Amino acid sequence: MKKNKFYLILKNLLPDKLFLNLKFFKKFNKFVNFKNPVLFNQKINYLKIYDDTDDKTNYQDKLKVKEIIKGEIGPKHIIETLKILDLSKSFKDQTVEFDKFILKTNFESGKVYICSNKSEFDFSFVEEETKKQFKEKSYLDGREYHYSRIEKKVFVERLLDDHINLIDYKIYCFNGLPKYFHLDVNRHTNHQRCFYDDRWNKIENFTVHYPYYSGYIPKPDKLDEMLNLAKIISSSFKFVRVDFYYVNNEIYFGEATFYPGSGFEKFSDPVYEEIFGELLNLK
Repeated sequence: MKKNKFYLILKNLLPDKLFLNLKFFKKFNKFVNFKNPVLFNQKINYLKIYDDTDDKTNYQDKLKVKEIIKGEIGPKHIIETLKILDLSKSFKDQTVEFDKFILKTNFESGKVYICSNKSEFDFSFVEEETKKQFKEKSYLDGREYHYSRIEKKVFVERLLDDHINLIDYKIYCFNGLPKYFHLDVNRHTNHQRCFYDDRWNKIENFTVHYPYYSGYIPKPDKLDEMLNLAKIISSSFKFVRVDFYYVNNEIYFGEATFYPGSGFEKFSDPVYEEIFGELLNLK
């Protein structure tokens, strides 16, 4: 335990570019090349150093971004925030009026707690785990400093219908142009992933990080609208992945992600890491 603690302290003291280069080399057997990045993951790490803005912090804050997106594309695409919780009070007592909900912090990515049946929801565990997040500095693992500037909060949100089978439509937008979707399937059981282009042509045998999903996902009826919304949201950024849910023929904004996988997720097909890199113009 002491050894791990010493390692974390030492790791966090390393200069950002040195740390990112060492981590990148360990993962990919090559360096970021901050002077002339070419590949997608190289450019994502470049952006952490040279394109860290307060706008990114506001879009990454899961509460603030709802107000921003509401102004950009309208309130009908926003999932309702039911309540911002007080850490000094019981989570259970503060959610008495809600039969079901999803609980999350406004500053972490991926850590959420779904309450579809309150009799089976472990409030004590969720409260303990959530409060731990307030003490962590996970942004240092990838030097994603825009997370560090978020005023930390925990909140409950309306649980969408058929939440178990929801598909995330994650749109990669390069300099304001939505080009590729990645879709996550079976996230809570057997997490798999696949990619489609902006015309809904599936890219066979291509995935990032998770196993490839070989099935076909039907094109959403409102694909063009989804792409247009992503274009509006991404217009002021060099790169952002805009995530949507599509439920009952309605489009809901999920979140904005500036550094997918923190720039350390392997592409199953290296050709597409080159293609994504070419699309991301750093100028």
